[in-house]
Amino acid sequence: TVLLTSLDKAIASVQQGTYEGQFFQLDIDEERQRLIHRFRALARLSDRIQLIIHELESLVEKEQYTQAIITCYHELDLAFKDFTRLRREETETPLEHATKHFQASELSEEKLLQIVEIFYEVRYGLKPGTKEKVELLLHALRNLVPENNSHPIPSA
Repeated sequence: TVLLTSLDKAIASVQQGTYEGQFFQLDIDEERQRLIHRFRALARLSDRIQLIIHELESLVEKEQYTQAIITCYHELDLAFKDFTRLRREETETPLEHATKHFQASELSEEKLLQIVEIFYEVRYGLKPGTKEKVELLLHALRNLVPENNSHPIPSA
């Protein structure tokens, strides 16, 4: 909580143009550019998630639950590649890869793990794809990027 409060203060000071480096040892312009890049990346990821949700809902209408879950996971993995620039190693499991994503970004660990667990259950035949599983997946997708990470982009 203290770290988040400090980060929020640093972001506010960058936005107000009063940043003096008391939280980070970065130049104001460098920090502003970093924040702008990160906020734009989050916005692009949110847009991709909305497209995935739309595709998922379309498959649900056709009652293709298993396909919806598997397709959703793979589409989300592609979106993460663009967002974090992390590539999945051939030897990495989906869970190991997901862990790298939430360690490197502002995503909800709980929701990302929920998505991976649903994918595991369906993809590896532990449980069938169901409408209830897809609804859980939709809820996790809609809450993957926490609202507290939606700071406005600092003005240049």
